[in-house]
Amino acid sequence: MSLTNIEMVWVDEPPEAGKAGKAAKQDPRYQILKQNPGRWVLWAENVKSVSNHKGFQKVTRNARKDASGKTRYDVYCRYVGEGA
Repeated sequence: MSLTNIEMVWVDEPPEAGKAGKAAKQDPRYQILKQNPGRWVLWAENVKSVSNHKGFQKVTRNARKDASGKTRYDVYCRYVGEGA
């Protein structure tokens, strides 16, 4: 599997938090994050929820309401190690 054609949006750290308060092993982004431990990446935009997986930390930022009134988020992720 080639990891060279996968676009990653790296960030120094996710934006400040607002007031709103089984890893997909086939997703090659997990492998790329393991090769860059501690670095944050914009994982997903405009999603309803997020789940953390062992060794990875995900946070939501930029909470906003969609047309139906449901809260949507951007998700940032980093690899913190298997012991985390």
